Amino acid sequence: MLEEVKTLLGISEDDRSKDDIITFIIKRVEKRVCSYCNVKSVPKGLEETVLFMVVDTYRSTQYGKEKVDSEMKGMSEGDVSWSYQTASQIAIEKIKNPSLIEDYRSELNSYRKVRWPK
Repeated sequence: MLEEVKTLLGISEDDRSKDDIITFIIKRVEKRVCSYCNVKSVPKGLEETVLFMVVDTYRSTQYGKEKVDSEMKGMSEGDVSWSYQTASQIAIEKIKNPSLIEDYRSELNSYRKVRWPK
C-alpha cells in the first residue's frame, strides 16, 4: 500500500524521506476503519477506500513538519481585521473532527458489523 499511496501523492518510489510518516498514517487509518467497522482487520473490499483515506489524511495534515503553517480563520473588511488559527488550534480541530470517517461512511457501512453488548 505504501507504494500506491506514494504514486497517488506524486512521490517518487526512490524518495524514502516520507515513508515513516505515510506508514504511520496507513496504520492509523486502518485502526480507525477496523474500530468503526468492528472488525479485526481491514476487509479486502475496503483496501481501496483505506488507500484514499490515507491520501486524504496525508494531504489534510501536516505530519512531519517542524513548524505547522497557520490558517486564516476570519477576515473583516470594515476597519480591516484578519485572524489566524494557531498550529495547536488546527491540530485540536482536526482531532475533534471525525470528517474522515464521515466522508467515507457509505463505503464503510457496507462492512460494518454489529457489536453486541457483553
